[in-house]
Amino acid sequence: METQIVKEWRLPTKKTRFTRTDKNNPFFYVVMLQKGRTRYLKIGTAENGIGARFGQVDYKKYSTVKILYVAELKATKKNKKNECYHIETLTRGALFELSGLRYVPNDRFTYFQLPKEIPIMTSIDTKIMIPLY
Repeated sequence: METQIVKEWRLPTKKTRFTRTDKNNPFFYVVMLQKGRTRYLKIGTAENGIGARFGQVDYKKYSTVKILYVAELKATKKNKKNECYHIETLTRGALFELSGLRYVPNDRFTYFQLPKEIPIMTSIDTKIMIPLY
């Protein structure tokens, strides 16, 4: 099963509007977070929109929230949650293999220095490399 990416935003600005082509399509995102001296790279999903996701209390505890990548995923008729969790699970596995990242539960990775690019896995065999800077 390959997750289809409908639209994507790489290194969006604060003024970027994340509009969907279909109201049922979920989002997948990669975000950089900082709390004190600890920095995180976090992957996640948002079924109700990116603005709603980052407005939640979980994200207000960080001093820095920088969105690195957002993808609108094509929802299937069966279950749109499967698309979100499929790409999230595969990408988490690919990030485990990168040196310099240490996994912290809740799909976060701490790091000293970010890699130049990270893999986004849309299927077991399909990898998209996303530059981070």
